[in-house]
Amino acid sequence: SFVSPESEAPFAIAAALLGVGDAKLRQWLTKRQIVTRHDHILARVNRTQALVIRDSIAKFVYSRLFDWILGPINASLLPTAVDESQTSFVGVLDIYGFEHFEHNSFEQFCINYANEKLQQNFNHHVFKLEQDEYQREQLASWTFIGFQDNQPCIDLIEGKPIGILALLDEESRLEQGSDRTFTEKLYRQFAEQQQSIASAGYFRKPRFSNTAFTIRHYAHDVTYEGDGFLEKNKDTVPDEILDLLCASSFEFVGSLVSASAVPAKSTDGAAKSTDGAAKGTTPEWGSPQQTAAKVAAPTPKATAQLQRRQAPTLTGVFKRSLAGLLSTLAETEMHYIRCIKPNEAKQAWLFEAPMVLSQLRSCGVIETIRISKAGYPSRVPIRTFNERYAVLLGDSIALPATSSDTVSAEEHDICRLILETCLPDRGQYQVGLTKVFFRAGQWAIMEKKRSFLFESSAVVMQKHCRGALVRRSYHIMIAAARTIQRWYRRRLFARKLELLRRMHAVRTIERYYIALQRRRRREVEDKWAMFIQARCRGFEARRRLRQMIEDKRDMDAARARDEADAARRAAENERMRVEQARKDAESERIRAAAQAARAKAQAAAASM
Repeated sequence: SFVSPESEAPFAIAAALLGVGDAKLRQWLTKRQIVTRHDHILARVNRTQALVIRDSIAKFVYSRLFDWILGPINASLLPTAVDESQTSFVGVLDIYGFEHFEHNSFEQFCINYANEKLQQNFNHHVFKLEQDEYQREQLASWTFIGFQDNQPCIDLIEGKPIGILALLDEESRLEQGSDRTFTEKLYRQFAEQQQSIASAGYFRKPRFSNTAFTIRHYAHDVTYEGDGFLEKNKDTVPDEILDLLCASSFEFVGSLVSASAVPAKSTDGAAKSTDGAAKGTTPEWGSPQQTAAKVAAPTPKATAQLQRRQAPTLTGVFKRSLAGLLSTLAETEMHYIRCIKPNEAKQAWLFEAPMVLSQLRSCGVIETIRISKAGYPSRVPIRTFNERYAVLLGDSIALPATSSDTVSAEEHDICRLILETCLPDRGQYQVGLTKVFFRAGQWAIMEKKRSFLFESSAVVMQKHCRGALVRRSYHIMIAAARTIQRWYRRRLFARKLELLRRMHAVRTIERYYIALQRRRRREVEDKWAMFIQARCRGFEARRRLRQMIEDKRDMDAARARDEADAARRAAENERMRVEQARKDAESERIRAAAQAARAKAQAAAASM
């Protein structure tokens, strides 16, 4: 065995991260030390064994890191005082699904074995316990429903003294044991002799292989490759590797491998895991790799041979851890969620009906549906039923007072009377010795009727209470309304009185305002009348002045003419006298017109 050139760089990185020398790590990865009574012999390992050692180291370091990180976190989240005082818990168990690959090895064998045990637990919980209770209660019309029991397959795997696990552990403890001899023992024991009648048909030898074997699981027939079974079952980190890690240049790596931080390789670790499961904590088992890492632990060189004899095999620890898990599940109320694979290609929106139907049948879902449809999923003790539903009969029934655990005939009669009153269809329920069994939906009808009765009674009580409250509120409201009306009317009268006062004041103000406006208008009119009169008088005075000026001018002109024409007028005196008379008449007419205009103007001014 040797390290390939392409693995040199990753190998150097791994050695540097672990803080160990390349040469030492290379030596103990490719060789193993055989301790005899008188000497130590170094022997080369084959490629498969080297890969197993490599994987064991990786799993071991990962497991110790996992515990180192999660330990303080769990301790802080769940202190010891709380852990010791807790009486119940809620847990979610997420398990590997059934695995069936083109090449199946030891890991798939362990996973499928765990699924077989959990499927048996499911069958026991859903079918066997359910129907056993029907028989204990002596239900008259119940017919036992058969289901696929996988107990023969489990007997094949874990049977004692001859079983696959027993033969694997036996072969793992032999110095000359090999995968080939292990599979040959399986062929002789199960395929050729078929000694176990119960397990007959669950094991067969493939036609074209001498190292593989096929097991008929509840879900599917799986062919396992026997190569590597023994090494993986031992799956321990060699003592030389542990000593090398303890001497790491990194103190942290050494602390992970130290005896104080890691439990010894003994059955105590498995016992502690089982005890933890019984307390309600999840047992530390997952994949076979993780379980193997938990089993592997450092052992001093001085006691290497003794520890090798006492070290449990991986299947032994896995089996005990699985038993601890099932013990925990047995103490809980279980609810199941089945995940069905719709197609082999893992494609979206692809549904292969035959494949899904096969899974439903293998997982017992079809039988579960049948027993749920034909069975009585709801049940309640007769005494509890009477105490809860006797109210549906009114006040005509009085429950008997009893302290005995045995249900009396009178209690049975009361139970049947309640059922006949509320559920006329007798095929929807069964009365057992101590319990009443209901088909799906019938208990909901009883609860609905009880709730309806309580709701009706509550409505009546609410009606009377609300009526009393409303009447009381009504009287309070009437008294309050009268008080409000009284105060409102008083306020309204005061407002009306104030309004009247304001209206009287407004009218008085209006009166004075109108008189003031009239006086002001009269003053304005008088002012304008005086202004117009002044204008008219001025106009008349100016007109008169102009007339007088014109008259004076005319008289002056006439006098001048008279004086200038004295001689001439003398000759024309007669004519001038007539002319003068005419002018005098004209002047008189003009004066009369002026007086008439003046009188008219005065009349117009007086009318304004």
